[in-house]
Amino acid sequence: MPRRSQGAAARFPLALLEAVVALFGPLLADITLAEERLPVIEVTAPAPSTYLAPAATAGIFGRLDPLDSPYAIVGYASELLENQQTRTLVELLKNDPAVQDFALGGNFDHLAIRGFPMDTRAGYRRDGLPFVALADPPLETVERIDVLHGASALLYGFNRPAGVVNLVSKRPTAEPRFRATAQRHQHQGYYAHLDAAGPLAQAHGLNQRWNIASEKIGDFTHAGDLERWMIGGAWDWRIDDRMQIAFNAGFQHKSLVAQPQLPPLPDGRLPAPPDPHDLLGQPWARYQSDAWNLSAKVDYQLSDTWTLTAQLALDDNRRDSVFPNIYDLTPQGDILEGDFWYAPDQRARILASQALLSGRIETGPIAHELTFGIATYRFDADNMGYVWPPLLTGNIYHPQHHDRPSIGPLPPKRPERNRQRDLFLADQIRLNEQWRLIGGLRYADYDDRVYKAEDRKLLREYQEQTLTPGVALLFKPRDRLSLYASYGEALEPGGLAPISHNVVNAGDKMPPLISEQYEVGLKALPLDDLELSAALFRIDRPLQYLNDENRYVEEGLQRHQGLELAIRGSLTPRLNLLAGLAWLDPRIERTGNAALQGNRPAGVAERMASLLLEYRLPQLPGLTASLGAYHRSDSYFDQKNSLQVPGYTRYDLGLRYQTRWQDHPIIWRLNVENLGDRFYWASSAWDGLSLGIPRTARLSLEIEL
Repeated sequence: MPRRSQGAAARFPLALLEAVVALFGPLLADITLAEERLPVIEVTAPAPSTYLAPAATAGIFGRLDPLDSPYAIVGYASELLENQQTRTLVELLKNDPAVQDFALGGNFDHLAIRGFPMDTRAGYRRDGLPFVALADPPLETVERIDVLHGASALLYGFNRPAGVVNLVSKRPTAEPRFRATAQRHQHQGYYAHLDAAGPLAQAHGLNQRWNIASEKIGDFTHAGDLERWMIGGAWDWRIDDRMQIAFNAGFQHKSLVAQPQLPPLPDGRLPAPPDPHDLLGQPWARYQSDAWNLSAKVDYQLSDTWTLTAQLALDDNRRDSVFPNIYDLTPQGDILEGDFWYAPDQRARILASQALLSGRIETGPIAHELTFGIATYRFDADNMGYVWPPLLTGNIYHPQHHDRPSIGPLPPKRPERNRQRDLFLADQIRLNEQWRLIGGLRYADYDDRVYKAEDRKLLREYQEQTLTPGVALLFKPRDRLSLYASYGEALEPGGLAPISHNVVNAGDKMPPLISEQYEVGLKALPLDDLELSAALFRIDRPLQYLNDENRYVEEGLQRHQGLELAIRGSLTPRLNLLAGLAWLDPRIERTGNAALQGNRPAGVAERMASLLLEYRLPQLPGLTASLGAYHRSDSYFDQKNSLQVPGYTRYDLGLRYQTRWQDHPIIWRLNVENLGDRFYWASSAWDGLSLGIPRTARLSLEIEL
């Protein structure tokens, strides 16, 4: 079949320059004229950012102050992305101990929250609406990332009990701004990013913002080598005092060399981790994706107390799906059996919409903040269609690379269609200054269909109409302290039987699941820039797993109980802290299978911890040093708990120097991940072992005009 061009990233820098000149020539002129009117600014060392978001998104309730939210939600500001030089979600969310790396090899990030894997069709969202998470989303367009821990059916609809990662887009500014970043990567890599904003038609209230980036690492002969470029635009149009429209559009091309997971040895032991920089796949086997998105949002102020909001988003992902697999190894690292799951030109698309009517009414001393809404979700995909060329790497400690083999005719893709229509209502009842009761219901009409690949006739259909509640009680004994208790559910599509040659019902879709969550929590602001939080929870989810007959079934219960503690903000004017601990007691229960009863689910760690310290050195104004420490305890490779995978502790280091050059703010950043160059297993999910990252250094320069 015809292949997409591999030279897009190579041609991008010229197109980037032309686009910048065409779009922002007038903008740069405005900046220059504005600078002539600026007063002389004395160079001082700016205070370090606390990375605290003043509010985070809670689905249908919109943005909530942390003390007014009966949910475990954390908002990570864009400064953290920039200062850690983060490119992917798994790199950023190492700072959240409730989040675990649950990757299927090295093709794209996949996360677990509270021990449950996230839903790639509903768990990842952009401005509240879902996108296809089959490739790492570009973070250059992101202003804030809100992470909801746990069940979210009332807030977001169909989704796994893991939670939601919501990317909040950067918005245009009325004042002209232009920021450029250039970066050098240790492993033969570079990165360039432009962020420009300003008025497009100032007299008409129309402003714009553009983010453009290009990235290249290595030559596709080492793990992590990639090519990527992206462009994202945002437009805000304030029509009058009551109405505003926001538009977004974006595209990303990414080609990443595919890295396999590894199996245990035949005698049940773990292999020694190979060098994580070595490519165990093949240079030709690249997981390539082209993803684009369009969205619009209208906010209309009906009155002083009522607002109507409508959103529409289209997200499209086309990928060459490549998953190298190693099934059998010798203790010396020789690969006895391996292949590639290879299916070019797979496609997935989501069309989602939402309309909300929210307002406030008072009934005597009690105030009601009401939300009524409707949401639709349409998912269309052409999946499967795999062939299995052999993996010829030879040895994981001394890998050999070969040319692309001849691949015969490709089988047809299998269509899948999913339709959801939701109605919901919710009420935040302010009983008095201290007590608040939150409750709501969501009705979901769910229709999932899978078609035969050969003739595209209906193979299987599942329909369900469900009503899911949510309720919470919040108590604020003081202005800076709140306590809450909540009950919520998660309503999710059934799992997919693992796509493997030895699974009897490989690729079969299971019926939807309903999970239950109970949670109590505490949030406090002991200082203006310091936030404390604690959450104690239990989640019960029906268990779907591969039984002894190699059949994927639903049987029993997966119960996760845990405690999360966090402290975030400024301890002193010079010292920042992001720290957290997560204890998890995950168990398999009620399966009727003695070999599984009471066991821990595969790949789930019991203890996670993260620590980021930033200190502004008084001896050198403008210089900030950071130290990160990230710990994950051991996990089990399989549901039978027959093989334990050791945990790890990883250390990162950062330096940041802020100064000015010809009155322009500039920032030098140096980050080193995995400072000790430790070889470790980052994940043991999906019946395979995934390697952690090698020691990686990045040096960048940012200038703002």
